[in-house]
Amino acid sequence: KGGVFGLARAVAWSHLQPLVENGTLPKTLALTIAGGIAGGFQGYVLSPTLLLKTRVMTNPVFREKMTLAKTTALSLTIGFDVVLNEDLAALME
Repeated sequence: KGGVFGLARAVAWSHLQPLVENGTLPKTLALTIAGGIAGGFQGYVLSPTLLLKTRVMTNPVFREKMTLAKTTALSLTIGFDVVLNEDLAALME
């Protein structure tokens, strides 16, 4: 989570820093914009991950005792089921 935010902020800042150096933007505003871009990107990346994690945790099939391989295989099918049954946009809810 922090890595996604940190990377996005660093990239955004690298694009905004020349505007600070030439006096177009105040540094505080540029840092705020970079943080906002990073927060938006973090949400875009993590929203599907958190949705799938919740679906796995609330699925009753995972309350049964099973091997690691079977658990992994069933976990991977959850994402495909969401896309097939609900639409790709459902991953962003």
